[in-house]
Amino acid sequence: MDFEKVVDDIKTYIETQFPIALAAIEVAKPDIVLGKPDLYLLDYPDTGRQQAVVFFIYPDEWEFSQVSNVSREMANSIHLFTTFKGTSPALVKKILRYMEALYSTLTTDDTLGNAVEQSEISSASWYKAIEASADTKAIEVVLRVSTLVH
Repeated sequence: MDFEKVVDDIKTYIETQFPIALAAIEVAKPDIVLGKPDLYLLDYPDTGRQQAVVFFIYPDEWEFSQVSNVSREMANSIHLFTTFKGTSPALVKKILRYMEALYSTLTTDDTLGNAVEQSEISSASWYKAIEASADTKAIEVVLRVSTLVH
């Protein structure tokens, strides 16, 4: 099982599809410029980064179950954590629109561009202040993915 490839393929899918979803929301709701994340990182969240919007992707909890004599199912939680810096009154709307774009990206194709057999959002959270900083906010989506391993 090539764990690195699975995670890299998920990252590639998000990097290519998420900006498209953001752009569609900008067209539908042009009052706020959403732009796109400054960075996409395969790493645990680091709120000390200076970029305005950083998208972190990190895997957690690999689980395996026997499906047949020749294959197993691999299930995994992937955390998608996005940090936002700023104090603009429009920042809350921007964060909610990012959540909308992320939801759209993840539910449009549950194979995530054939990176996995199936995926589903298991939870989503919004953090209004990170590490005692009112200027740093975040959203986190936990994605449950599964694929067959031969």
